[in-house]
Amino acid sequence: MNIIDKYEISSLTNFLDSFFSVQKRSQNLDKNFLTLEDNYRPYIKTLEVDNRLEIEVDLPGFSREEIVLEVVDSCLKLKSNEKLNKKSKSHDFKRSPFKLNLEISPPYDSSKISAKLTNGVLRIAIPKSDASKSKQIKID
Repeated sequence: MNIIDKYEISSLTNFLDSFFSVQKRSQNLDKNFLTLEDNYRPYIKTLEVDNRLEIEVDLPGFSREEIVLEVVDSCLKLKSNEKLNKKSKSHDFKRSPFKLNLEISPPYDSSKISAKLTNGVLRIAIPKSDASKSKQIKID
């Protein structure tokens, strides 16, 4: 019968504890990433250029037909189409459903919004309204 050194058992126990600890953390991490899929939010960049506001939204793998852009009152609503096929294998990027609401406040004119999708980047241009331009007032 062989006698096992107590230090060997201790190191084996430490190894097993750390292994199962890492495994549990990995499971928790996987669970968190699965819930992130439901909360997908594309990257948005806003710029004020000349007399307009430009919004760039990164939507890799999306086509024009899969994106819905509308204005309701002073709110710009951007979302993926309800018919988005999550299991499509023809795309290089994973596409997840999303919804964004952006408030358009004066001096921008929500009735003159234009949008263009190029290479997975949606560019939305919102011009300033004519009423927002300054006007010199003559004092009598």
